[in-house]
Amino acid sequence: MLYLETPAGVGFSYKANSSSFETTNDKITGHYVPQLAKLMLKSNKIRNSFNLRGIALGNPVLEFATDFNSRAEYLWSHGLISDSTYKLFSSTCNYSRYVSEYYRGSPSPVCTDIMSLVSKETSKFVDKYDVTLDVCIPSVLSQSKLLAPHKGEESVDVCVEDETVKYLNRRDVQKALHASLIGVSKWLVCSSFLDYELLDVEIPTISILGELVNAGVKVLVYR
Repeated sequence: MLYLETPAGVGFSYKANSSSFETTNDKITGHYVPQLAKLMLKSNKIRNSFNLRGIALGNPVLEFATDFNSRAEYLWSHGLISDSTYKLFSSTCNYSRYVSEYYRGSPSPVCTDIMSLVSKETSKFVDKYDVTLDVCIPSVLSQSKLLAPHKGEESVDVCVEDETVKYLNRRDVQKALHASLIGVSKWLVCSSFLDYELLDVEIPTISILGELVNAGVKVLVYR
């Protein structure tokens, strides 16, 4: 099995020439799985190099407006924002508009106000990736008491991200992985070290999945 870190600069991967991180975009990267799979199929027409049977996409952005604007209904349907806020968030300034303005460095006052309202109503105690879970509390003791499972239930470690960061920053772990920190002082989940073209998120990829399926490649999309 081949594990691919792409683009260079994520995980523990790096380039000796740091200037190469300044122009990273979807075309250079291969947009992770979809475009890479397409390139593999294209290569197979020239020389039968790959036996590509299927791909799996975790929480992908397939179509910018559709994917991002679903957030309003999701939060509202789970009782996390009010009816009036849902109306503003889905009409006056939907999430795709806000993200587009934010990535361009010019969020409008109306969108900023609505996002502030959404954040206030959902609060910092809601995990945006899974609203049914608790959020990580800094104190491990407090977390263990709060999330102590009832009889017959399994607990969910909501602090796994914090624990992962600590684990991957241990010198013995980095040594065992033969990992080097080049250009950064420590491993982080997100870093400004890699300057990615964020507006590429607006480029749809769902048509590429259609091409792959028509070519006989199985596609699994999971959230």
